Amino acid sequence: MTHHQDLDRSGKKDSKRHLTRLAGHEHPMSGAFLATIYTVDHPELEIKIGQLHVDLDHLLRHRSCRSWAYLTAWNPGSIQLSEAENIHRQILMRQDLQEWETFPGRGIPDSNDWTPEESLLILGIPFEEALRVSRKWEQLAFLFGEIGCKARLIWCTDT
Repeated sequence: MTHHQDLDRSGKKDSKRHLTRLAGHEHPMSGAFLATIYTVDHPELEIKIGQLHVDLDHLLRHRSCRSWAYLTAWNPGSIQLSEAENIHRQILMRQDLQEWETFPGRGIPDSNDWTPEESLLILGIPFEEALRVSRKWEQLAFLFGEIGCKARLIWCTDT
């Protein structure tokens, strides 16, 4: 089982493989998540798994936040839905996140066989709440980070 505490906060274990392991095994979707670029429209940011993001840390400090998550409601379980269904799901998820400051963006895959997914960068959201929201919207994984730490891929499954 992958827990927030199982992921290295010190940056010593910085291999991307470490960031994509689930219950001791490589997840079949790891490559797709690692190859995706996670963008934010404004402020313009690109988030990559396993990397530090100085501009994002600056934004967090400016907003007096320590943590962030990057979530989507699109394509639950990596099953492609219609654009209309995905847009509706994203609107509803955004309503779930009204308590936090959010910034729209999209996860842009490295291949043409998958559509970029509308997403949200959420500032100040606690890990447990980000996990709850991701599970509610049936996502396989989400990104999570804290000031001074590398962006981490968090799997939503328990096994």
